[in-house]
Amino acid sequence: MSEKHLQTGDELPAFGEKLRLFAMRFCPYAERSILVLNAKKIPYDHIFINLDQKPEWIFNFSPKGTVPALEYEQGKGIFDSNIINYYLDEKYPEVSLQPTNPLRKAQDKMLVEQLTGAQSAYYTAAFNSPALEPSMVETYHKGLEIVQKELEVRNTKFLHGDEPGLVDYTIWPFLERFEALPLLGKQEFAIDKSKYQGLTKYIEEMKNVPAVKAYYLSPETHAKYIESRAKGNPDYNMLDTSAVCCMRPRKKKGIKELKGRYKCLYNKNREQIQESQHNISVLYFGVVILKKRNIFIDKSNRINRSFQGYKTAASFFRRRTLNLSLFSVLHILINMITSTLSFAMHILLSSYKILEPVRQVVEYVLPYTYRKMANKAIKGGVNFNGKHLRKGDALPPYNGKLRIYNMRYCPYAQRTILALIAKDIDFEVVNVHTQDKPEWLTRKSAFGKVPSLEIKEDVCIYESLVTVEYIDEVYSQRPLLSKDPVIKAYDKIIVEAAGPLHTMFFKLVKAPETITEDNINAYKKALIFIQEQLKSRSTAYFGGDEPGYADYMIWPWLERLYALQDKYETAKFDGAEYKLLNEYVANMLNDPAVSIYLVPKDVLLKVYEAYKTEKFPDYDLLTQ
Repeated sequence: MSEKHLQTGDELPAFGEKLRLFAMRFCPYAERSILVLNAKKIPYDHIFINLDQKPEWIFNFSPKGTVPALEYEQGKGIFDSNIINYYLDEKYPEVSLQPTNPLRKAQDKMLVEQLTGAQSAYYTAAFNSPALEPSMVETYHKGLEIVQKELEVRNTKFLHGDEPGLVDYTIWPFLERFEALPLLGKQEFAIDKSKYQGLTKYIEEMKNVPAVKAYYLSPETHAKYIESRAKGNPDYNMLDTSAVCCMRPRKKKGIKELKGRYKCLYNKNREQIQESQHNISVLYFGVVILKKRNIFIDKSNRINRSFQGYKTAASFFRRRTLNLSLFSVLHILINMITSTLSFAMHILLSSYKILEPVRQVVEYVLPYTYRKMANKAIKGGVNFNGKHLRKGDALPPYNGKLRIYNMRYCPYAQRTILALIAKDIDFEVVNVHTQDKPEWLTRKSAFGKVPSLEIKEDVCIYESLVTVEYIDEVYSQRPLLSKDPVIKAYDKIIVEAAGPLHTMFFKLVKAPETITEDNINAYKKALIFIQEQLKSRSTAYFGGDEPGYADYMIWPWLERLYALQDKYETAKFDGAEYKLLNEYVANMLNDPAVSIYLVPKDVLLKVYEAYKTEKFPDYDLLTQ
C-alpha cells in the first residue's frame, strides 16, 4: 500500500470491497486500529491523510476530520480508535482480543486511562518543549511505573496474557514513540533498563509480535518526523518511495467545502439504524401490549420502596382488581411475597460478613432472580443526599453490596448512578467532598476522582464510562448498550460528539469570560448533531422507546445546561431550531431514573455559583 498522504483536492480512491481505514502514518491513535486489524488478520485497505491539508471527503467519514476513521461499508464510517477497535473485536470475534472476565476488561480500560498523563507529557516534550514542566516528567514516569507494576501483578508475558490483546495494542503506539524522546535531547524521558527491567522486557517482546512488526517504525524515524512537525512543516510523506502516486489524480481547484459535516455521515446510515431499531421495537411492542392490558405493574407502582412495598401494592391492587384476570392477580401476589422475602434475605446476607459465602452461592445459583428480587426490594432505600465526607472523616464500613463513591453534583458520577437506577441494581452511595478529599479516596480511585464503583471490598473500578459498561455487562436486565456492533459504535460516537457540551458547561460555571467563538460554534454543532441523530432514529430516545447508554451518558450535561439557560444566553437551545431536542429533554425529565436523581434548579445554580469564589461549594444543601 502507498505511503502517500492524500490532501485537499485529491479524489477519494474507489472503494475496494474491503474494510478501509483512514489514517496518518505517524499517528499513534491510527496505529492502534492498524494493529488490531493486523492482529485479527482482517483484510483491509488504508488511506493516509495529510492532517494539515485534509481532503474534503474525509469529513464524510469523520466529522471533525480526525483519524482513524473506518469505512466499514461503502460510504459508511465510524471514527475514534477505541470505538473502532471495540467494534472490530465484536464484529470479527474469531480472534478475540478482550478478556471474557468483565472485571479484567474494566481493569484494562482503567490501565489505558492511567497512561493518558504520560501521553500528554510526551506530546508536550515532543511538540511544545518550552511548555514542559517538571511535574509532567513526573507524571510520565508515574505512568510507566503503573504499566510495569501491572505486568508484575499479572505475571504474564503481555498484559492480556500469553498473547497480546486489545490493552497491549492500545498502549503500544505510545511506548513505541516514547523511545524517540531521548534522541531529541529529552534524556529525562529515557526508559532506563535498570529501573524499568520488566517494562523494557515487555517492549522488546511487543516489537517481535507480527502485528506490531509489520507496522513498526524505529525511534530514529519517529524522531525525524517529530522534528519536522515541531518546525511547523510535518513531512508526512517521508516514507513514500513511489515514483508516481498510485492514487487517483486530483480534482480541479475550487471545489466547495462539504456542508453539514456533522450530519452527512450519519444520515447515510439512517436506513440501517432504523431497520435495527425496528427489530428492537417489534420485541418491545409485545411488552407494551401486556402493559396496556394491566398484566404488569407500571414502573411508578413497582413494589420497590423497601418497607413501603405492601402499602404501594395494596393501593395498586384496590384500584385494579376488578380489571385483572386470575393470572394477573396471582402475578401481583407472587411479586409481593417474593419482594418481601428477598428484602429480608438480602438484608441478612449483605449485613453480616460471615454470611458472604452464602450470598455468593445464592447469586451463583440464581443470579438473575436473586438480583432482580433484591433490587426491587431495596432500590427505594438509596440515600443520594448523604453528607459529603471530607478530610479526616472515617471510611464507612463496607456492607457487602455495590457502593458508588459519588459527589451529588458531579455529572460524571451521575452517569453511573443513572445506569444503576435504570437497571434496578441494589447499591449504596458514599458522597465525598471533591474539594476537600478524605485521605482514603485514593484507595478507591487511583486519580482520587469520582465515580468509583466498589464491587467487592477494596476492589474498585473507576471512570464513568468504564463503570457503566461494566454494569451493563455484569447485570443483564434491561441492557443499555445494543448488541449490534454498529449501533453500539454509533451510541459511543454520540457520547464522544457531546464533548463540546462538557466544555461549555465547565466554562460557564467556572470562567464564562474565557468562552470563545470556537467554543460557541462547537457547542451549537454538537447540539445540532445530537438532534440530527434523534431525527435519524425516529425514536423518543437513542435507546429506542426507553433511554439507553447514549441517553444516560449525555444527559447530565443537558440537564445542567438546560438549568443554566435563563442565566446564560450562550447556553440556550430553545426556539424552533431545537424543537426536537427540547422534546427530547422533556422526555428525559420524565424518565424514572432521571427524575429520582434530579437536582432542583435553584440548588444547582447555588452550588455552581460557588465555583467562581475561593470558598468550597456547600455540597450538603440536599442532605437529609
